[in-house]
Amino acid sequence: PHMRQKRAGLESLTEEWVYEPKTYEAGRRRNLRAYLGCVSQVDYSVGLVREALEQRGLMDNTIIIYSSDHGNFAGEHGITEKAPGIGTDAITRVPMIWRWPERFAHGARCGQLVQWVDFVPTMVELLGLDPMPTCDGHSMTALLEGGGEPLRDVAVTEFPWSKSIRDERWRYVHYQPEMFGGEDVGELYDLHNDPWEMNNLYYEPAHREKVNEMRHRLLDWMIKTKRVVTTHPGIDENGETFRHEVDEDGRVGYARTRLLAEKGMISYL
Repeated sequence: PHMRQKRAGLESLTEEWVYEPKTYEAGRRRNLRAYLGCVSQVDYSVGLVREALEQRGLMDNTIIIYSSDHGNFAGEHGITEKAPGIGTDAITRVPMIWRWPERFAHGARCGQLVQWVDFVPTMVELLGLDPMPTCDGHSMTALLEGGGEPLRDVAVTEFPWSKSIRDERWRYVHYQPEMFGGEDVGELYDLHNDPWEMNNLYYEPAHREKVNEMRHRLLDWMIKTKRVVTTHPGIDENGETFRHEVDEDGRVGYARTRLLAEKGMISYL
């Protein structure tokens, strides 16, 4: 509903468009030209950086990463900005191009799922620094060096009242009912057969099992990655109290909570 509402709002604009002709179609085309112009400008700027590194003899001793924080609609679904796009690859799938001839093969491609939280632990490892115990990401070094083992089985995009989870084939988007007056709204896309996410399968009876599976995986991910704050002492198997082991940010990491769960000591919360 919010996607349809957004497009309808854009199509109804008249005086809000800055340039003539002040129509949706003309505005959409101007927006697309500006988007492509920005791509060209960034591409040119990357070339300037490479040129400066080459002139200083630093090209082979520098890790170059080309990426962005999120995408932007350039007319997909009739929308001309980033929102509302939590459920689309156009927004959540971003470029991630790495160059370091000493470690990474030229022209290599990797189709595994990664998240931007994986960037920091990757750089820490590549630079030979000590691991960051409070970082929720995973190092991508093995993938960058040509390894094929998956780093993650899902990638998640979060918003306060909506979450999107994507695996190798499917994307599921969860919305809280309060967002739509109690209405059950969701999205499910088969990215193999529908890469532009044009056919929402969420309401199809034949895909209810897949919806439930992806919802369960999202719930599991949210619990697994939750970093709880510890305020009360725990009780061990002998009835003795103890202080929880916490990371540097004062929170209990997943490794610690998993260990407590394995020991049956989950009452510490």
